[in-house]
Amino acid sequence: MKCKLLLPVTALSCLVWSGSARATLIAYDGFETYTSGANLSGNTGGTGWATNWSAIATGVNVVTAGTPLAYNAGAIQVNGGTRAVSVSALDTTDNVASRSFSAQSGTVYFSFLFRLAVGTSDNDFIQFSLNDNTLIANSGSIGDLSNVADANQFATRIGGLSGGTSVNSSTSVAQATTYLLVGKISKVSSTNYNRMELFINPTTTTETGVVATQNASAGISSISFFTVRVSNIEATDQYQFDELRIGTTWADVVPIPEPASWTALAGGLGLLAGLFRRRRA
Repeated sequence: MKCKLLLPVTALSCLVWSGSARATLIAYDGFETYTSGANLSGNTGGTGWATNWSAIATGVNVVTAGTPLAYNAGAIQVNGGTRAVSVSALDTTDNVASRSFSAQSGTVYFSFLFRLAVGTSDNDFIQFSLNDNTLIANSGSIGDLSNVADANQFATRIGGLSGGTSVNSSTSVAQATTYLLVGKISKVSSTNYNRMELFINPTTTTETGVVATQNASAGISSISFFTVRVSNIEATDQYQFDELRIGTTWADVVPIPEPASWTALAGGLGLLAGLFRRRRA
């Protein structure tokens, strides 16, 4: 009896081990500990960051979203909670927020929930980038970066004065829709970063579904800053982002719902306990 029970228990033990063996995030921020209505600058929440948030004085604020940002598709579920960051009322072209993390020289992934909360104007532009400083030049980026006139499409870019030339996806940014965006910056036969890839709304724990790729030398060999830049955003527009993750693997930034995993584990242990009692009886 005891030997027969070992196999399922061992399987469940492996489930626990595999969940805890997942690689550790470089940095994370869910913005839940911040005061709603406050400017993002100076906030220190999250984990893994080297510095506080730096942001312009107006237009980048923590908000309580009327409809919390959340994404649930296939095996992937990301819940943004009650707080998010709002980028709004900015008729400017500028880097509006940044934060640093420990320098990385290998492949880096990052993800976040994204929503165009208010505004439908064409040619609006918001850029989420990784670089070795707070500048956009030579960075790798994803976001609403369309280089097609009168269109708002998700795109990716790398290198160059403004972070390179955009390569568009076929997905247009729809108002009041929450997306899970994933960026991957890597080195392909190079000592410098030279490839930026964009994934939109992944559904599996396996890396798949790239929708746009840009290949160009960024001229940098390490990255340590996350920066947000905007352009052509009218005063009435508002973007929101939440659940920012930076990691070295797909699994770091495209998480499976941990509570569901533990619920399944508890159910499995309960089933085994019941089976064991019946066999003893």
